[in-house]
Amino acid sequence: MGDQRDAARSAIIQKILNADNPDEYIQTTVQTLISSARPGRLDDAVDILSECGPRLEQFVNEVLLQSMQIDDADEDFWYVLIRGIGKSTLPSARMFVRMLWPNSPDAAVEALGDIGGDESLKRLREVAAGDSPEFVRNLAAEIIEECFE
Repeated sequence: MGDQRDAARSAIIQKILNADNPDEYIQTTVQTLISSARPGRLDDAVDILSECGPRLEQFVNEVLLQSMQIDDADEDFWYVLIRGIGKSTLPSARMFVRMLWPNSPDAAVEALGDIGGDESLKRLREVAAGDSPEFVRNLAAEIIEECFE
């Protein structure tokens, strides 16, 4: 089962990387995984996005800068997108997380833990001590402890 999932994941990533216009593939992949009832679906979507490099950056730019319409963009969609950015190696990852923060603060906190670095630590400390919802503050404190200490 794991080999089949890895092969499917690799095929999807290659399709996205080689597409002339990957936005449709990214959106369809994320929405399909989110809507499935399969355990691990969000993690799979995050992992796929994190491997898409410049194609993910292009997609996020479309979402942010051109207000691309995303059908059924719910909390899971934003969680997957933000976590995928955090796990990617995009130089613009921290900026994208900051811009998308309002859509899923918990995903943004986790993404900062994935990104690491002094800037992320500073922001996580601000969140942990700030006026965010208690869940987000506690998550920030937990990420600091797990990733930075």
